Amino acid sequence: MLVGGLWSMTVNLLLFHWLLATGHALNEAMAMIFVLLVIIQFFKAYNFRSDHMSAFQRPFANRWLNISILGELVLLGLIVHVPLLQTFFGTFSINTEEWFLIVLSAATIIPVLELSKWLARRGWFGKLN
Repeated sequence: MLVGGLWSMTVNLLLFHWLLATGHALNEAMAMIFVLLVIIQFFKAYNFRSDHMSAFQRPFANRWLNISILGELVLLGLIVHVPLLQTFFGTFSINTEEWFLIVLSAATIIPVLELSKWLARRGWFGKLN
């Protein structure tokens, strides 16, 4: 979990810095980072189902997790694209390229967590209980 939290922080800070450096307004960058925070948590939820098994072993086996993630994606889409909710949550519409950038950035957590689990299985972090 520590590795996931540190990587999440790093990705969010790097993307936020890049968004501001490429001319995005502060409010737009903050809205995109909000979406990134949510999406990266989805990837972490699937990966944290086990502290040692790969997330690729039966990745969608937990029906309730799948349903909750789908529901949260619908809510996130509404928060980002419905004007009334945009006002309330301080978000902005995100175009396809920005969604792709966000999902790609969030997906970087997968190899990082898979590597940390692989190292843990080989005893690099001590004995697993």
